[in-house]
Amino acid sequence: MAGLLGILFLAGTLWTLFGAWRVTVENREVRVTWSFLGLGRTRTFPCSEVRDLKVEVGCSRGATGTPCWVVKLVTSGGETIRASVEFRAKREAEWLAAEIERAIRPWRS
Repeated sequence: MAGLLGILFLAGTLWTLFGAWRVTVENREVRVTWSFLGLGRTRTFPCSEVRDLKVEVGCSRGATGTPCWVVKLVTSGGETIRASVEFRAKREAEWLAAEIERAIRPWRS
C-alpha cells in the first residue's frame, strides 16, 4: 500500500513539474492540447461546436479539502473536454474561461 501511495505521489509531482495544458483559438477552431514531457494529445474542433464553458471543482487538496478549479468546454454533442490545469483560485479559472469565450465568440453560432 505504501508503495502505491509513493508511486501516486511521484506521478503527481512529475505532472506538476512537467505537465502542460494549452488552448489555442485560430482559423475558427479550438485546439486543446495536454502534454507531459513532450508527449500528449490534441483535440481540435470548430468554435461553433462549443456550447458552453464551465468552471468546476477538479479535485480537493489536503486535509481541509481545499478545492482546485478547472475549465471545461462542452460541445454541442454533449462531450465535456477539460481545457486547463487545476487552479487554486476560482477567480483564475473564471478569467481563463472568459478569455476563451472572448476568443471564440466571433465564430460561435
